Amino acid sequence: MIITPEISTLISGVIGIFISVLTAYLTHKIKQRDEEMVRYRREREEKEEEQIKRREIEDGARDKLTLGMARTMLLLNYDRAMEKGCYTVTERDVYHELYTAYSEANGNGVIHELAEKIVNLPTEPPKEKQKGG
Repeated sequence: MIITPEISTLISGVIGIFISVLTAYLTHKIKQRDEEMVRYRREREEKEEEQIKRREIEDGARDKLTLGMARTMLLLNYDRAMEKGCYTVTERDVYHELYTAYSEANGNGVIHELAEKIVNLPTEPPKEKQKGG
């Protein structure tokens, strides 16, 4: 088969057009894939941000709950100690640990006032007065 200059020019033109179309198609697909990746990353980041916000809200609620429970325990221990009129060394240690944690968690001053009062209680119960003595 003899290839004439006209056929050669035609073949070169067809090959050039084919390469141009193929290049344009591949460029479009690459751009499309890149846009999908950007969208995927953005969606993933938004989901992660939502999870972080939700965790922060849950942690805040849990912190408030824990602080409230510690406050309740401190108040109950205070009331019981005042009724007994004493506070044993073991009870003081437990109270002090809970009070320290409560204070570090930014608990309020009411408990601080009670802690100062409870420290002044004796460690032994008051002796009952004997009748007819």
